[in-house]
Amino acid sequence: MIVCLIAVCSAMAMQAQEIDFEGLKAFAEELESLQGEHVSCDTMTHRELLDYLGTEIVSDADELFTKLDKKDFRLINIGSPDGIGRESIYKVLDKYEVTTAEVLFGIPLLLCNRSNGDLVILFVGDKASLMVLDYGDSIEVLYLNSDLMIIFKEIFTSMMINGDGGKITIGASGDLQFSYSFSRTTDSRITERKENEGEEPKVYSFDQQSDGTDPYERFNEEIIDIASKTAASSIPTGVQEIDGLKGPSFVQNLETNSFFMAIPNVPEDIKKDMQPYAAYGVYDWINGLGFGKGAMTDSADQKSEIILPEDVARLYAVKHLPQEKWNEEGYSPMLKAIYQKEYQGGTPAVLYRHSKNEAGYKDMLSDLGFLFKLELGDTYKNLKVTQQSEREGKRFVQLYGEGGILMCVFDSSEDKYCHMSILVGGAGGFEQAVNEYVIGGERDFATRCNIIINGDVADGSGGIHFTTDEYFFAGKSHKNGVHIDFRYWDLYTK
Repeated sequence: MIVCLIAVCSAMAMQAQEIDFEGLKAFAEELESLQGEHVSCDTMTHRELLDYLGTEIVSDADELFTKLDKKDFRLINIGSPDGIGRESIYKVLDKYEVTTAEVLFGIPLLLCNRSNGDLVILFVGDKASLMVLDYGDSIEVLYLNSDLMIIFKEIFTSMMINGDGGKITIGASGDLQFSYSFSRTTDSRITERKENEGEEPKVYSFDQQSDGTDPYERFNEEIIDIASKTAASSIPTGVQEIDGLKGPSFVQNLETNSFFMAIPNVPEDIKKDMQPYAAYGVYDWINGLGFGKGAMTDSADQKSEIILPEDVARLYAVKHLPQEKWNEEGYSPMLKAIYQKEYQGGTPAVLYRHSKNEAGYKDMLSDLGFLFKLELGDTYKNLKVTQQSEREGKRFVQLYGEGGILMCVFDSSEDKYCHMSILVGGAGGFEQAVNEYVIGGERDFATRCNIIINGDVADGSGGIHFTTDEYFFAGKSHKNGVHIDFRYWDLYTK
């Protein structure tokens, strides 16, 4: 699909269009909100796109990418391998008349072809493109929102000139056929370094406990020192910013011995450029839902956990890299600044909370039970209900909001079990952050294996698991990537 887009955009003369980006954004978010057991939502970063294309001008292209604000790069693939997901996707497509429109949000229709039961629809503009591939029993929708069409044209043109050749042909049925070949001149990749070249890299001990069997720790040991100096008269219902925090963290109220969530203090010069969903988001109201109740490590009733991309990268380093490589470089200064503007708390995150016994179950229902009374389309704070189900004493509700915020809550009265998860930044944003985090000069950890995040903490992993085996998730097998899989469908249908 990507190659087809590049080929078409390179072959045609682009004309500027007045694109309705607000309408396009709403359309894309409705598609993304369908993500679940029957619908997958995959994203591709600028770096992954370059690796996928694998062109010999990759270094030049990378320089072109750096001129853009990477947070504006959106390349999303929505797909379903079955009829249930296909029907859900078509409800959104039909709502916006995608299959009948000649112009969609200001983007002209370039191709609409039906052959042997397959349907191909392609809208292409100078700053946005949309492709629909309907195979009858499955469907894919690719959406790209960026100024990158110009870069695509340059990449493809360079492939034609500097590579071994490439061509675009039209098949007998009217379908576009694209082929190319090339030889890559270098495998080197320019990586961003710290602004202060002389700065010593931060070295973490990655404390594995005395027996060496539990490598998962929060690693940010400074949180303990910060917490010891922090006291509040009560658990705040809103966000509390604390100087010195590196990311969203549990902080203990020493007066009450309770825990609440806090986030790093944001400099004033950053605040004015923050996205609305970063300036106000999950952390403004999550304490009011009692999320910190399960933060105590010895809590017998419930469990609450915060998983950040750096936690994943650090645990990977502990398990798979030699100790001499446990030097932490982290994110580049530029990426840190982008994340501060894009994500509340300065980072994508996975938050989850679940009951461990009946007392914890009752407490969670007391905090969260009202969410199950919401109907489709209702809103809570800045989130909209996109799924709502109930059968045989089991309930599930899913809410979605701008910035890739996804909240899911499950309840089983028979099992006396309640589970809540919140994804900040979307699965694609979280995976990108894992790959951007540098330890011991190495990065792209999510490309090396499958990383599964769930509530299984029996092995002391904190819910982070690695496997080199293929992993089946959201209707298809994956060779690598990050998969946030709390198995709500299994819980609901078992």
